[in-house]
Amino acid sequence: MYRAFITILITMALTGCVVAWGGAYKIDSQTPDTVTIKYDGTFIASNEIQKVAQATCDEYGKDAVKQEETMGMWRLRTVSFLCAKR
Repeated sequence: MYRAFITILITMALTGCVVAWGGAYKIDSQTPDTVTIKYDGTFIASNEIQKVAQATCDEYGKDAVKQEETMGMWRLRTVSFLCAKR
């Protein structure tokens, strides 16, 4: 019984952001010049996040250029992109 409880607790903790965000990532902020995305590396690969950033920068006719990425607890990452002129 104790093991089952611990397993459920760990599973809930690891999937917390997916449940809170409604997906594997969340666009934290966006302007015509930058986009910042928080994502869970357990559920989505960084190359897919690049595509999300590019789609966002496409709205402004620009290209997404990765700037900085940090990793927090449990593979939760924050990455920023510059929306550069084509």
